[in-house]
Amino acid sequence: MSIDLGATLIALLTLFGIYALMALSLNLEYGVAGVPNFGQALFVSVGAYTVGVTYTRLLPLIAGHAAARTWARHCSCAASSWHSNQLPASSTSS
Repeated sequence: MSIDLGATLIALLTLFGIYALMALSLNLEYGVAGVPNFGQALFVSVGAYTVGVTYTRLLPLIAGHAAARTWARHCSCAASSWHSNQLPASSTSS
């Protein structure tokens, strides 16, 4: 299994950019202006909580349903091929 270095680099730079913008905006508001902005911190923390819940609760459910569908499809194909092998052969000879 190979890792796509270009996609990994883009993902890391995107996250770096988001965190850098967040840090710069908080520095501008609180450090320069002296006004604490709890709304922005709340927005980021709600987003982080949502991502955490999605990864720990929702994603395993979705993956579990996908695995169950794949397993059911595999079993139904195996059962249908087994069933067709057990049928008596048609006698077409006269």
